[in-house]
Amino acid sequence: MQRIKKAYAENGDKKIIPEAPPLDGSENWEQGRGSYYELDNDPNTGDPLALDIDREQDNYFKNVISNNIKHWQENTYPNWFDDIEYPKNATVKYTDGNIYISLVDNNTALPTDTDNWMNLEGLGMSGINDLSDKSTPDDTDNFALQEVGGDLKKVSFQNLTKLSQNDSRVKTALNASGDAPIYACRAWVNFNGTGTVAIRASGNVSSVTDNGVGNYTVNFTTAMPDSDYGAVTSCTGSSGAENKLINGRNNTSLSNLSCNLLVTNGSGADTDATTISVSIFR
Repeated sequence: MQRIKKAYAENGDKKIIPEAPPLDGSENWEQGRGSYYELDNDPNTGDPLALDIDREQDNYFKNVISNNIKHWQENTYPNWFDDIEYPKNATVKYTDGNIYISLVDNNTALPTDTDNWMNLEGLGMSGINDLSDKSTPDDTDNFALQEVGGDLKKVSFQNLTKLSQNDSRVKTALNASGDAPIYACRAWVNFNGTGTVAIRASGNVSSVTDNGVGNYTVNFTTAMPDSDYGAVTSCTGSSGAENKLINGRNNTSLSNLSCNLLVTNGSGADTDATTISVSIFR
């Protein structure tokens, strides 16, 4: 694509092309160049109704097109015009230099009309993350949210609240009920502890270390905030009739980087298990 640095015939002779068709059938915006331009224009033998292309009108036409392309290349947004019924979400640049987006269809109001337009200046248009955090936001600190259906709504910081883990909306989304708060699982893993240890599925677990018979270390991808977490564990053995139990290793200190486990059978002997599951809560 060519960069247009100067509109065509910017300093040349130009003659405005009329909107409606003139009586002589000459060039106009509604019909363009009509059939008279196809007639033989030979000065001796040609048709007397034949029309030649007007150099100044041709300059004007190309100037309009190239000037509009130049504007888009340099400004991205088109200028606002008072004779356009703008659709919802149309974006324009007004004479005050600000960018506005239409909130309604068939919008003929001035962009400064806040019931029909939203001023996008200062809203962090490259992304919502451009908004800086505030401990006490002002009501004037507004930004746009795109809702389902394409409607743009202006939302004030004062209308937004931080959801806690006990908020009813959070519980509804997670199918939880009652007054007790809910807490997220910070890491989990399901692995085969026999032979070469192999992870079947996991979250926030980078690897499982085989320390010997029945002895495993679950390593976290991202560390826990501290070592005061709760580990929920379960296991099944290679033999369905054999009872197995997972114990925390009490001869090693707890770590926020990993969790050490020991699997024993009903007799208290260390043993490997076919399926071991671990979930970490904090």
